Amino acid sequence: IISGDSSGAVAAINKVSRQTETITSQIKKHWLGMGAAVAGATAVIYKAWDLMGKAADFEEQRRSLNILAGQYNTTAGQIIKSIKDITDGQVSMAKAADMGARALNMGLNPQQIEEFAGYAEKLSDVVGGDLTQAYDAMIGAAAKGRVTMLAEMGIMINLDQVYAKHASSLGKISEMLTDADRRTARFSAVLQAAKGKTDAFGSAGLSTADKMNQLRATVEDLQISLGQGLIRASAGVMAVFQGVAATALLISASIFQFISAIGALTDAVGLTD
Repeated sequence: IISGDSSGAVAAINKVSRQTETITSQIKKHWLGMGAAVAGATAVIYKAWDLMGKAADFEEQRRSLNILAGQYNTTAGQIIKSIKDITDGQVSMAKAADMGARALNMGLNPQQIEEFAGYAEKLSDVVGGDLTQAYDAMIGAAAKGRVTMLAEMGIMINLDQVYAKHASSLGKISEMLTDADRRTARFSAVLQAAKGKTDAFGSAGLSTADKMNQLRATVEDLQISLGQGLIRASAGVMAVFQGVAATALLISASIFQFISAIGALTDAVGLTD
């Protein structure tokens, strides 16, 4: 018969039980705080991911715009800046890039893009609506010859007269104009009519709506800048992780080679089978 004093074991068990209860109560006590911290961290991660996505989208826009701008010996940065300047900073970098790319695809040159953006800014103050909507309506109507849409904005043109005048400048008649010729004639005529229309308005200064647009554009540009910074930071972290992983693989390989060498040595001296 084996007997002994079990009081020490019982005391140890009781001690572990008390410690477990203490840990459990601490977890319950701080559970809400821990949950809030996790939720906060998750929200930050999602926000950072969103900012990085906006920055990546803008970089893609700028890359495409750069390709289009190259045929005019200019850059995406210059076109974006010109649009932001002529509109008093009421459009963000991303919107300016989009405005520039769509206009270049329609056959407008950088100078015309800047002029259309400036007239759209003035017309939107008078006829109402969003600046970018006015811009889109103007270049879209000019590209397709939609005189009714232009008339709604106060821009009046007579296409027959526009084509005849342009054909005469080329030594042709209207029937000889190509589609590209007609589109060029419409762009010039709309710009000229828009200039006459907006010159009559004069300079009214920035309205409250204009200032709100400026603030909105500033916030959107800041988000892109923050996203770009996060992308650069994450690239640095990834480089560090990749370096650590490569180092770990190298160390692992070295240890494996060392173990293999020891095994071969022990086999050679008969210490192992």
